[in-house]
Amino acid sequence: MESSSSNNTSEDEVNFVQHLDRPRVVRIHRNRTNQFTKWDDMEFYRRFRLSKNVVNIILERLRERLESPTNR
Repeated sequence: MESSSSNNTSEDEVNFVQHLDRPRVVRIHRNRTNQFTKWDDMEFYRRFRLSKNVVNIILERLRERLESPTNR
């Protein structure tokens, strides 16, 4: 029974080492489009089913919860 457990550990270690050998995926950070300025009021409503005014009210209420500790 012990050999099965040790065998699993060995497989896990091999998988881990193989994972380390792979090249890292390059992350691409793009600037976000400002949807408020991109669309006029009617097109904004058609796309998001909310007016710009309503979205601003929701954002103000949720702002603290949405803030990120980084500038990304």
